[in-house]
Amino acid sequence: MRIKSLKALCLLLLSLSAFGQKQNLFDLDNSLKFARFLNQKGNHKLAILEWERINMMKPGEDSLQLALIQSYRMAGDFRNGISRFDHLFPAAQQFSCSENLGQEMSKLLFLNRDFGRLRNYIARQQSLAEPYKQVAEISLALRSGENQKADSLYYNYKLQEPQLLMLIERSDNLKYKSKALAVAMSTIIPGSGKAYLGNWKDGLVSLLFIGGSAYASYRGFNQQGINSAYGWIFGTISTGFYLGNVFGTAKATTKYNRGILEHYQADVETYLYRRL
Repeated sequence: MRIKSLKALCLLLLSLSAFGQKQNLFDLDNSLKFARFLNQKGNHKLAILEWERINMMKPGEDSLQLALIQSYRMAGDFRNGISRFDHLFPAAQQFSCSENLGQEMSKLLFLNRDFGRLRNYIARQQSLAEPYKQVAEISLALRSGENQKADSLYYNYKLQEPQLLMLIERSDNLKYKSKALAVAMSTIIPGSGKAYLGNWKDGLVSLLFIGGSAYASYRGFNQQGINSAYGWIFGTISTGFYLGNVFGTAKATTKYNRGILEHYQADVETYLYRRL
């Protein structure tokens, strides 16, 4: 009876072993299915681990390297994605990899906001199409404030990109506010400089505070003379508000102009990323 049981157990183990060999969950095909499944479900960090293992199983495969780098981007791990790309393609090799990998590296550099390296990488990358490189070069010039260079490059390359042309034309017509004018207005009429910047409420509040405290100081001196404590207190308050308003207007103008530039740069970046 024991011999029959041992024979049955051996047959069962042999059958399971044969089944396991036919259904090896860790072979390349099943690993690829699992990695793609993880990406589809949004589990990109787990997919990175699976793609890393697959790249060890079959190193140097362009499509597998691309899937790995894409997973880093989709996981939001841009810095490590760039490091992994540098490891896969050391030194000059990164400039001769496939077009798809070159585009993926460009996206990683953009998302990591490494615009200096992005500019250099796209210029030196040999596999990227010329229109792709030209659009990126012009967009990065616009983002850096090199408006004349961007305009010259656009016409030299003879591009037909209406949206890019619109961005170039906008670069020369950004509606900045004059800091000197804003400060001068606030110096003459407190609060008017902030109104010039569009901050009507702040301007009105400044005018009321400064005007009210100045009037209170005037009444104190008018009624009690130069020794009026009431007049000196409100005079000091009024002077503080006045100077604060002038310096505040200068800072507000800088902030306003920075906001105009940042909004424009964001539009350029949006356009560029869509083309990468």
